[in-house]
Amino acid sequence: MNEEDALWQSWREGDSAAFERLYVLASPGLHALCRALTPRSGMAPDDLFQETFRRALAPSAPYRSQGSFQAWLATIARHVLVDHLRKRQGRAQALQDRPDPASAAAQRTVDILDQLASLPEEEREAIALRHLQGLSIPEAAGVLEVSEATLKRRIVAGFSRLAKESEKP
Repeated sequence: MNEEDALWQSWREGDSAAFERLYVLASPGLHALCRALTPRSGMAPDDLFQETFRRALAPSAPYRSQGSFQAWLATIARHVLVDHLRKRQGRAQALQDRPDPASAAAQRTVDILDQLASLPEEEREAIALRHLQGLSIPEAAGVLEVSEATLKRRIVAGFSRLAKESEKP
């Protein structure tokens, strides 16, 4: 049993400190994924993050230590976003939340997220799961319900598209 599995089990048994540790471990990757998945969706990244954790904490949450905890959260986030897009279909797109570009690091984050937002959804999701969320190729392919080869093609296509865009004057 890995650390995340042990923490999940401890939290389910009533240990609130275990949840705090699990939250600290999972938050950075999930935040990065939410920021990458939400461009043009009309959903704020923080809303996606919160709804993902809300669903994960439901008493009926199906996590059973069969895969990585991060992959399970990524799957939930993707389902939350799909549900949101289905509800919003036909409505005007809402404004996106953006990080405050007060520092050079924050500005770079905005630039990267804007570049990712320009990619087709399939490529953006593949890159986000693999490189922002840090999932393995098999885990990311499982979340997207595609073969590993398809995931790799999407990642390569996305990076190729980003490279071409960065070469433009």
